[in-house]
Amino acid sequence: MPEEKPVCRQPAPVIEPEPVEDEVASVPDVELSRDVIFAADDLITERVEVPEWGGHVFVKTLPGYQRDQFDQAVQNNRRGKRLNLEGLSALLVVRTTCDAKGQRLFTEADLKALNNKSCKAIGRIFEVASRLNGLSAEDVETLLGNSESDLSDSSGSS
Repeated sequence: MPEEKPVCRQPAPVIEPEPVEDEVASVPDVELSRDVIFAADDLITERVEVPEWGGHVFVKTLPGYQRDQFDQAVQNNRRGKRLNLEGLSALLVVRTTCDAKGQRLFTEADLKALNNKSCKAIGRIFEVASRLNGLSAEDVETLLGNSESDLSDSSGSS
C-alpha cells in the first residue's frame, strides 16, 4: 500500500460580521422644529412579492390615528372574549395593503374573502405590515388578550 500523505487543511477564514449601526446612534444630533416634523416624509411604503397571487402588492405605514383605529377595532371585536390571530392578521392586511400610490386595496368588507386566501401570502404581508407599523409580538399578545396578566387568575378567589 502506498504511504498516505498527511492532509494539510487550512482553517477556514473567520469572517467577522459587519457592525450594525444602531438606528438611534445614526440619527444626526439635530433639534427638530414643528415645521420640520410635519414636513418629514415618514410614512413608508414597501413592495411585497406575493407569488401565491402572481405578483406584488405594497404595504404602508399607518399614520398614528389609523394605528389607534386598528387597535380600537381589535379591542371592539374582542367583545369580552379572546380574538384569534386570524382576525388580527387579516385586519392589519386589509388596512395596510395598497397600490403604488398608497391607495388601499381592501376594505373591511373584504375580511371574510381575504381569510380564505393563502395563509402564506397573508402571513408574508402581515409580517411586513407588523414591522412597518411597530407591531411587536408582545403588542399582538396584548391586543389578543393573551398577555401574561390576562392569562393569570387575578381574582384571587375561585
